[in-house]
Amino acid sequence: NVGIGFSSPTANLHILNTASQNSFRVDDVANDTSPFIINLDGNVGIANSAPSYTLDVIGTSRFSTNITQAAGQLLLADGTVSAPAYSFSADTNTGLFRAGTDALDFTTGGTERLTITAAGNVGVGTTVPGYLLTVAGRISYSGIIGESGDATLSSTGTVLLHGNSSTWT
Repeated sequence: NVGIGFSSPTANLHILNTASQNSFRVDDVANDTSPFIINLDGNVGIANSAPSYTLDVIGTSRFSTNITQAAGQLLLADGTVSAPAYSFSADTNTGLFRAGTDALDFTTGGTERLTITAAGNVGVGTTVPGYLLTVAGRISYSGIIGESGDATLSSTGTVLLHGNSSTWT
């Protein structure tokens, strides 16, 4: 066992940081980046010379199995419609992204398909839904559409009003 700062190391390489500098650093052959670093706080940086988190990676990362988070949050970049923050290795322009504060957007094929606004409004085919559910374009449905108050459906020019257990056209 080799000890740096220890007289009786308990591992193959055991380092005790007693200074106000990084504990461990490995540079690449060109010495132009910091491919691996453990800072004074114990944070690990990969391609990051100043890690702020327990594991702080700059660049693309790959995990061959699931990432499990027991507590806290998984923080991602906001992403964009063509490069969503949460996407798939075989389909990188499909997934979830954040288009604005407290909003969630779904994209497929690099096109925004569904928006949930900060107010809780859901838009399908629109990025600015003005109602709890706003659909831009034609819809198809099967079954019964229920309504507890007045409603107007004008896609075919017919207006239906519902209320007091009656329907008028």
